[in-house]
Amino acid sequence: MAAGTRACVLFLICLFLIACGGSSSTTDAGQDAGQDAGQDAGQDAGQDAGQDAGIDAASDAGGDAGGVLCTTYNECQSVGMGCENPFCDLNLGLCRCRCSEGECGTELCVWGLCVVCVEDEHCKALDCSGTPETPTARCDLAEEACVCAGECGDGRCDDLEQGAGSCPKDCNTGCVEGQVLSWSCMGGGTVPWCSCIAGLWSCEAEPALLCSGDTFCAQMGGECVEDAEYCYEGQVAQESHGCTDPNSLCCMIEPCVGAGQSYYPYLGMCCPGLRSLPSRQPMGEGMGGVDGVVCFDSCWALICAPCGDGNCQYHMGENFCTCPEDCPHPPYEFSCTSVGDCGLSHCEQQGETCLQHSPSCATNRCIWSEDEHLGQLCNPVTRLCE
Repeated sequence: MAAGTRACVLFLICLFLIACGGSSSTTDAGQDAGQDAGQDAGQDAGQDAGQDAGIDAASDAGGDAGGVLCTTYNECQSVGMGCENPFCDLNLGLCRCRCSEGECGTELCVWGLCVVCVEDEHCKALDCSGTPETPTARCDLAEEACVCAGECGDGRCDDLEQGAGSCPKDCNTGCVEGQVLSWSCMGGGTVPWCSCIAGLWSCEAEPALLCSGDTFCAQMGGECVEDAEYCYEGQVAQESHGCTDPNSLCCMIEPCVGAGQSYYPYLGMCCPGLRSLPSRQPMGEGMGGVDGVVCFDSCWALICAPCGDGNCQYHMGENFCTCPEDCPHPPYEFSCTSVGDCGLSHCEQQGETCLQHSPSCATNRCIWSEDEHLGQLCNPVTRLCE
């Protein structure tokens, strides 16, 4: 399956059909993935801050949650939400109505949420002819708005490139000594891309070569094929790039995979500035026989998202289980049999102090600790204060 193909569809299909796939590369597919699940997870007063954050996130997402807390699959059926099938969104820990196509006015319905844009194609109506320095209509993922911006490599650092950290060749000023930009590998995980040296970015010309892969072809986002006819939506490279008989041709898959879209590992690559996230969601009893709410891998596809930009975008696959540095802890406890059920260790930068957040599993409950490291930087590759 080629890059740009939305690989992960409804979470329910993953569970009941033990499959995960799709043929649409648009961002209005795969709605409500992993959100129809829940179980009593022991809410307590010590998580009031998390509840407030979850309610605010629901409001920011354009949701109709109304602040009705929930942790079970069918808990919202008896709640007057003003829609036919309200559900418990475990990303927020709140009852919510999902949107359908045509219900968002001029906006898009993506994964059950009304949003302005997810990719540049959604911004064609914006006229940028009056700003020759930023002549192209683009989708600002952080602001979820259409803006006028330039292209990477034009020598001008605009607000969009600066905020996304996607074009260090244009935005080669103002970095902090030791700061690192990461490159997302097609098989998952990240490697160093650019390092800040003496206030300027020093970048790897081919960061994909630092990723693990069986062949040079695979490292560069390609796939070894037996015949050119098997190279779908790509192009056969003139050299084998490490492919050997009977797979002697390298099918270079282009373009890169955009925000909110997904791909199967080693069959694509996220665009610069995006991180490949696992298809992981909060899930609880009522779906799959899980005892309490845990972080559950719904399928093996990877989702490309702007994780690390400080904005939690549920419609792009970000949630507490995949991108805790951006998304708030839902207003409930997580259950666990191992620390892997609790989510990911991560760090965040607050001025000159790096905060390290680490989970542990004790008596079947996830416990999070926070440690302050003065003078250290948050490394997006390792997610550690260093």
